Amino acid sequence: MRLLSDFDGVWTDQAEEAQAVRDGFIAAIGEAAGQAPGQVQEQYEGFLTSILAEPQLHGWAPAGRVTAFVDEDPLLQTSSVAGWLDREPNPSEAAAHWRETARSLGHETVTSLANQVFGSATREHLARGHHQLVPEAREVMDSLLALGVEVVVVSNSDTSKLAALFEGIGLRPDIDLRLRGGAGKYVLGEGNASRRLGGRRVFVDRPRYAAVLLEENPDLVIGDVTSLDLALPFVLRASGQLKPSLQLCLRRHSHTPDWVLPSGQTSSEGRVLHDHALDGVRELLEMVPKES
Repeated sequence: MRLLSDFDGVWTDQAEEAQAVRDGFIAAIGEAAGQAPGQVQEQYEGFLTSILAEPQLHGWAPAGRVTAFVDEDPLLQTSSVAGWLDREPNPSEAAAHWRETARSLGHETVTSLANQVFGSATREHLARGHHQLVPEAREVMDSLLALGVEVVVVSNSDTSKLAALFEGIGLRPDIDLRLRGGAGKYVLGEGNASRRLGGRRVFVDRPRYAAVLLEENPDLVIGDVTSLDLALPFVLRASGQLKPSLQLCLRRHSHTPDWVLPSGQTSSEGRVLHDHALDGVRELLEMVPKES
């Protein structure tokens, strides 16, 4: 049995990392603009409040179209705010000032600055030993391996962070489990294929992630962001390109929005884009047939 797993939000709790990214972004703007941290933080919170008031319209949109919605993952909030600042047609004085500050730091867009901060903040967070796997990671991984499950962890990031964290709990990348970085789950193709879910349009033309899924042909997929992790394998299974027996698991968090769950659906939109909602990786063991 082959398990294809997302990393952040499945094997980690991303709240602390998201806070580190947010703080780094606010600090970069504040230092360049010569503003007090409290004032910059208040402005950021105002921007975030504006986009969270209409989350169906906002999110991570590196190529202009929303590839994941702002309310799906706290790690998406800073990039969503940056994108909103770049696209807002009638920016407030504060928003215009953030644009000018990003340019003063050598960035054509606020998004470019946010991307730089994301990389540096996550590296520093890891170097300080703050970023950790969930406490049950080793126990669950040992149990999966004992059941004969082949574990493939797939991330948009490169594998260096993943390898360091798994090695830190005594697991051997490429021996105990395989790591695949640069998955490009967020990269949208030129097509407009999509699924309607919770009043939103989730794009499913994601060629780089599709290549990973078709090559791995998993029996089980788990992820915490429906748009990035689960929508595409749902469609590929329905079209017969992946196994009809493929099971799709949503790693549910306290921040998981209602619209990806049955409570957030309407009859006209059909079903959710997963088969099971799990509250932790330990529940993965219930998904594995004992004879695997």
